Amino acid sequence: MKSKIIKSIMFSTIGVLSASTISPIALTSCGKKNQQVVHVTGVTLDKSSLKLAPGKNTQLIATVLPENATNKNVTWSSSNESVATVDQNGNIQAISEGNTTIIVTTKDSGHTATCEVTVNENIIHVTGVTLDKDKLELDQGTTAQLKATVLPENATNKNVTWTSSNESITTVDQNGNVKAISEGTATITATTEDGGYTDFCKVVVRTITIPVQSITLDKSSLSLNKGESAQLTATVLPENATNKNVTWSSLKQSVATVDQNGNVTAKSAGNVEIAVTTEDGGYMAICKVTVTEKSVPVQSVTLNETRLELVEGESAQLTATVLPENATNKNVTWKSLDASLVTVDQNGNVTAKNPGSGVVGLTTVTVTTEDGGYKASCTVTVKPYTPEPVVVNLDGQGIFVWGDIVVKCNLLSNNYGQREAVLLSKFNGDSENGYVDGTGILRIPDYVDWGNARYYVKRIPSEWSDGSNNIDGIEFESNVSHLREICDYAFKGTDALDNYHYKVLTFPEGLEYIGTEAFYDVDRSYDNIMFGIDFPSTLNAINVRAFANAGYIGNGSHPAIMMFRGNFNTANMCEKVFYCSSSRHYVQYIYAPVMEIATNIANHIRVCYEDDFTINKSSLIPKVIGE
Repeated sequence: MKSKIIKSIMFSTIGVLSASTISPIALTSCGKKNQQVVHVTGVTLDKSSLKLAPGKNTQLIATVLPENATNKNVTWSSSNESVATVDQNGNIQAISEGNTTIIVTTKDSGHTATCEVTVNENIIHVTGVTLDKDKLELDQGTTAQLKATVLPENATNKNVTWTSSNESITTVDQNGNVKAISEGTATITATTEDGGYTDFCKVVVRTITIPVQSITLDKSSLSLNKGESAQLTATVLPENATNKNVTWSSLKQSVATVDQNGNVTAKSAGNVEIAVTTEDGGYMAICKVTVTEKSVPVQSVTLNETRLELVEGESAQLTATVLPENATNKNVTWKSLDASLVTVDQNGNVTAKNPGSGVVGLTTVTVTTEDGGYKASCTVTVKPYTPEPVVVNLDGQGIFVWGDIVVKCNLLSNNYGQREAVLLSKFNGDSENGYVDGTGILRIPDYVDWGNARYYVKRIPSEWSDGSNNIDGIEFESNVSHLREICDYAFKGTDALDNYHYKVLTFPEGLEYIGTEAFYDVDRSYDNIMFGIDFPSTLNAINVRAFANAGYIGNGSHPAIMMFRGNFNTANMCEKVFYCSSSRHYVQYIYAPVMEIATNIANHIRVCYEDDFTINKSSLIPKVIGE
């Protein structure tokens, strides 16, 4: 016994000395850069206790942390080498009955871990292990249990551990329960804790296939007109069938076709069967389709716009909608009533021509269906091109020059931080007494940009004109939308409408009020005639004598129109609005959005202004806008 102890001590000492001679090499600056040292933070053993019979051996495995530690060297020692010894690879040799502690120590930082070893003559060691199955075949998602038999039957430590070679295919718990995860092959291993004996089981995982049993369609028959389409829906059973792919086919494509989503399109009169077939099993379902050549007549046509305002050279697109949607013949023709003013091609593209110097033109574009001759119209107003005004800074007021017409505006800000521009006067050169000897058109802008602020023209004040002005006409810029009020006497006495030779005076949308005598006595010449007046849909009231003595509105050769674009209430048309002391107005048509409003306005004018109007056919004719 003494000899064994001495040898053990010598072996242990030699092992320690041998291990101690191994040390990490630090590279210096003599050619290579120093590496960063990662120090050891701990060490663990794979077993914390062992039982061995005298003369038996086993191995302990040490794990040094962290994984990337620079120096992972360790030393091994036994607290009682008369019971058991350990070499520097962790191999333990049982010597005699008793207890000892096996200690592993890291070379770096001196961290330790221990295993308690008991040596006993009565310990029966494991001699092998066998599994009840060497092969398993499982369907995906199913489970099975493997049983391990440790030999001999009376072995002291019969513990085993279970592992899978590929856990993406199959897993195993520490009771031997195997679960199939995905298609493939893996190996399950049982390992004895005592002796490390192993046995294996090959596991094959199969994909589950659920075959198709039938297919049905949501319709067994279908009737379509030529050109129509319909959707067929197929149902494959069972619901969880593995392969639910289908193909669609038409047995007579000249009658009807079908795409691979089940959309059926009728081509020509006749009968055809539409088939759907499963890829798995070749099951089939049939829908019988009947196609007829039904003619659907046109019932109406409408336009996307009923009113257009264009500047010469400008174009716009009109779009016609023919109903019903499935009408057989949806062809239309386009026509302009005055091709010298407006042209239209057969795609509905409208182009404005030059209406003439200083005038505004009015015409109608009509679309007519080839089937049934249904019509829809759009009123087109054409204005001449107007150059941008020149703005001159004069003592904080805006001076706007259109050719030889000069307008002065006062720029205001109210208590609410809103800004507006009020037209004050027009003048020529240094004279502020009115514009006298030039000719031109006064064009009202929508806004005035002054510095970094924008001032909107919201009203034309009272007595804007002193009556001595001889301008050619009044027009509103095409973008005017903020003007709300033309105040009392605004243009009274000016010859402001001389340019309207058979043209229409058009007020901008947004205008709400035309004041007392606003256009009183603006034109006194029989040769200078307005073709009509176009009132916006926003207009609420026309005050007393607003257009009294306003020249001639139409004549016997050219009867005029009046257009009311909104739901105008005749109660807001005050007395003597169209009073005419020495001439007669020739107005034939009253236009409104609906016939009831047009009729009410026509009756009101007939009753209230019968002495002022000479009307063709002795009566006003109400019309709906667009007719």
